[in-house]
Amino acid sequence: MLDRMFIFIVLLFAPLVGPAISFGQDTQTVAVNPQETHKQLEALACDPATVNYKVRTVKDFVPLPSQPVDKAIVFILRPTHYGGSIQTKVAVDAHWVGANEMKNYFYVVLPPGSHYFCSQSENRSVLALNVEAGKAYYVQQHILPGMLKAQNELELLDEKHGKESLAKCKPSGWEVKK
Repeated sequence: MLDRMFIFIVLLFAPLVGPAISFGQDTQTVAVNPQETHKQLEALACDPATVNYKVRTVKDFVPLPSQPVDKAIVFILRPTHYGGSIQTKVAVDAHWVGANEMKNYFYVVLPPGSHYFCSQSENRSVLALNVEAGKAYYVQQHILPGMLKAQNELELLDEKHGKESLAKCKPSGWEVKK
């Protein structure tokens, strides 16, 4: 009876504690701490230096870059009006590379392999992405309501949705504020 009650209690509270609970003698327990994992990704993705950008939308026609065969191209997109002129800056592999506002995009060309992306507004959103040579990737910055400032979240889009979102955007231009 006590064994059944223990199992019931464990099963009842298992969703609260996550994957740290396991059964069986041969099972190895591994605790996963999402906050720790996020901090590790932040260290790989976000530049610790502070940089402020002056962002503008490039109104002139700018053709899309041609796809390099030996590298990947990653488009960073903000295809919606939501969040207005709230700025979201982006770092790749712990180096700031640019910023977006509403209906903007920019791109980075990267060697094949693992890369870490950081989008910063009030919070920092991180994304690990393994890229292949000759391929294009589309990463969207979502703007969400925050306490004092907008929150943001990165999402990898599939090719179809990525191209549709890119078509809604104009290039982002930026310069470092002095």
